[in-house]
Amino acid sequence: SFGYNKSGDSEKDKRRFLDYVNTLPPAAINIYVDGSYSPDGKAGAAIVAVTNSEVHTFSASLVGADCSYKAEMLTLCLLARRLLRERSTLPHGIIRVFTDSKSCLEELNLGRSRQRKMLPFALFEALRKIGRQFHLQFIPAHVG
Repeated sequence: SFGYNKSGDSEKDKRRFLDYVNTLPPAAINIYVDGSYSPDGKAGAAIVAVTNSEVHTFSASLVGADCSYKAEMLTLCLLARRLLRERSTLPHGIIRVFTDSKSCLEELNLGRSRQRKMLPFALFEALRKIGRQFHLQFIPAHVG
């Protein structure tokens, strides 16, 4: 987990976060995901993948999200489905996924065998089928 306290200075926080990311082992792909849910019932997903200085973005409306947790988890599942479709073209090496959802990371930290909810279990299954090493990493909201 990423022990990080925001200082309130967004530029300083961005520098501190990027300094931290630079201490991590190299990854073949760094992916930033964010799911959002609004009180009016709308939900969306945003995915940004960075590899070899190339940036790829994807966004979508989410159906079935009735809270922030579900929007975040559906976004991770959407990412896994996209990676599964493209697995033959993925570079070898670590795929690091950054999320600002502590609740999703806590749920996934229970492990595949202890999942009682469908979405985390489906995510584990999709990641297993991709056949790459994944690191899920916490990122504080609005600093990366």
